[in-house]
Amino acid sequence: MSQAQDTASITPWHAFKRGLTNPSGLALSVTLAIPLGLLLWVMLWVNEAWFASDNHRWFADSAFDDATFVSARALTLGYSDPNRDKVIIVGASATRVAMRPEMIRQRVGDSAEIYPMATGRQTFWESQHLLSRLPQGSQGIVFVGLGPSRLTQPLDSLQDILNSPRVAFRSETFDNTLLAHGFTPRQPHTNYALDNASFLLARVPALLRNLVMGPPTYSAGYLDGPAAKKRAYDRIAKRVAARWDDYDANHRHNLDALSDLIAFIRARSDMQIVLLEHPMNPAFEQEYLPAALRQKHQQLLTDFAQEHQVQYWQPASTLDFSTDAFYDWAHLRDREAANQYTRKVMQLALAEGLWENNNE
Repeated sequence: MSQAQDTASITPWHAFKRGLTNPSGLALSVTLAIPLGLLLWVMLWVNEAWFASDNHRWFADSAFDDATFVSARALTLGYSDPNRDKVIIVGASATRVAMRPEMIRQRVGDSAEIYPMATGRQTFWESQHLLSRLPQGSQGIVFVGLGPSRLTQPLDSLQDILNSPRVAFRSETFDNTLLAHGFTPRQPHTNYALDNASFLLARVPALLRNLVMGPPTYSAGYLDGPAAKKRAYDRIAKRVAARWDDYDANHRHNLDALSDLIAFIRARSDMQIVLLEHPMNPAFEQEYLPAALRQKHQQLLTDFAQEHQVQYWQPASTLDFSTDAFYDWAHLRDREAANQYTRKVMQLALAEGLWENNNE
């Protein structure tokens, strides 16, 4: 067969397969150069100040990647004026959805800075890690969202956090927490990207996608959406209810972590501290939360708050939310319900003298 006949017999599909299996030197060089060049750029240009700016959005895996957005918010907190009052919210996703920054703004006006820093399944160790950037001498309120589920986190969660960090910066306080519980922190470097390589490298695919599609804008999720379908609701409810088996075994070290968090805040600031029970779907509470566990949890937190001289509030107990207000077991989907919850919290803050009404 002549060379011309051989060439003519090559179909586009054969050419495509040949290109995949026998790439040219130029194609291979370009393929390797793109990720290597991107990694070099990250090493040279991505630093703490860069990530604290709006640039962090380039690394967000989606609009719901709260770890990326909240890490940047915590870094921004570190650059804030300690003389300006602050309202800070830490906790898990149920608190993230229920506490609406825009409603807080209506109460505090422009005089205060608001830092929503709750993330999905956030541990008290991570709350302290995020608050490690709180400027010395700060004033205002720290709302610590919690519920029975948050007191079931096992100590092994620290290893999971170490393997897959959910905060995009290092802190001495978190390294000390790891050491205190027998875990070995990673060796620190002088380069931000190296110190946070696990966090950043996990989001390189998102970075590549965002360079093409544009970076996402943060969303707390759940609000204004439909409720979970029954099968999904039941699956989620059973998964959460399974945590109750670990409550007795794990609540003590979680309360110890909460105690450390309170001591840490007080050591570096004059912030008021409020322990805040997140809302819970009444249908879930009726079917999946044993009354004895609910009473035990509330008594534990009441005694803990008295011992540590902090406030412990259960705002949803007076709001009578319907099942329809929730997406699932604890995440509000009704925006007005979330607004009501936040307004109630801020009314309590005013009534207890924790905040002056500077917006009247």
